[in-house]
Amino acid sequence: DLSNDDVSRGDHSRDVPLNGSDLSVFLFMLVMSVLTVCGNMVVIISIVVFQQLRTPTNFIILSLAVSDFLIGAIMMPLQCVLLVDTCLHHGKTLCPVYSFISMIVGTVSLYNVVLIAADRYFALCNPFGYAAKMTVRTTSVCISFGWCFSFCYNLIMMYVGSSERGEGNVICFRECAIPVSNTWGLIDLIFIFIVPCLSIILLYLRVLRVALKHAKAISNTVKLTASQQRKKSELKATKTLGSVVLVYLMCWIPWYTCLVNIESLPNPSVSITYLMCLFFSNSCINPVIYAISFPWFRKSLFFTLHKLAVDFTSSSSTITGATTTYCSLLCEGPWGWTTVCNCRTTECSYTVSGADKLDSERRNEEVVMMLRLIRPPFASTLILEIVRKSKHCSPHHINKLMLSHGLEISKQ
Repeated sequence: DLSNDDVSRGDHSRDVPLNGSDLSVFLFMLVMSVLTVCGNMVVIISIVVFQQLRTPTNFIILSLAVSDFLIGAIMMPLQCVLLVDTCLHHGKTLCPVYSFISMIVGTVSLYNVVLIAADRYFALCNPFGYAAKMTVRTTSVCISFGWCFSFCYNLIMMYVGSSERGEGNVICFRECAIPVSNTWGLIDLIFIFIVPCLSIILLYLRVLRVALKHAKAISNTVKLTASQQRKKSELKATKTLGSVVLVYLMCWIPWYTCLVNIESLPNPSVSITYLMCLFFSNSCINPVIYAISFPWFRKSLFFTLHKLAVDFTSSSSTITGATTTYCSLLCEGPWGWTTVCNCRTTECSYTVSGADKLDSERRNEEVVMMLRLIRPPFASTLILEIVRKSKHCSPHHINKLMLSHGLEISKQ
């Protein structure tokens, strides 16, 4: 422990080597930082680059990935620095910045998890209203509000609700926290911990009840209709995002509970260090959950690695390789569609469940509307080739519909 005399003399650095426990935490945090940055960067790139992934639910995942990326890029490296050198020089400036960023990111992460729970609730409990009201614009407004609220709330917390800090320009690890008055501590406990966590739990209990009901109905049906296929996709997304919510609560609740009762802990600094590892690990686990559950994440990861390894504009053979890589993404049909892809010949066949009940005009129009969502900028020729080779598309009608929707028609 560093005494006040040590701080006044300026001997603030760690004068002994890292012990085994600190070294293990340091290495764990370092590896986790790299994995968190890389994993969440893939999520961000995937949703930003691929237009077909820009759905309301994925925008919430994008916001959560940004906050997780900031934790991996800023918070974890700073934590590694504090493990090596336990005191921050120029701490009067650096410590508030460190604490402010950590509070913002923590609040935004919790807000995003609440949004995920609300999104799944409306998607399963009110599917018709969800499609009409839960648009990309509505989701973007909700996400923007969450970031702005987090920034303003924590700014007020720092400069209005904080207690007085002692003088000095060097602040050590256990002192690098924003002291909060009892009144603001109670407000923070209720509105930033209890209310959001209760909301998440209650929403997902309701979602679980509806999901089990839908799953039972689908399991009793031999041939699924398009509506049931959509419900099946929603159920799969609900299970995946439910895993994200569960893991987040498992990491968040112990962290916040110990912060509230920090004075009763036998060794507060050590406890906070290990709990911080648990809290930060949530940001690293989320991309793993996406990789296990979402095919688009695995495909986007493959494409991102391919793009890093190859220059798309270097040669015609490279272009061919790029279009082949894109084929599996281009052939990704919407809910209710069965897709057969042959990426070597860039052929994709789209069929609809209950296709005998739909006329060819309707099928063609649905294909074109899908292409408006998934078309990458440089692959209009490939798209048209795929559509024209589809067994369920009339080239004449496709050309007509593409013109009416302002899409380019290749003359090749």
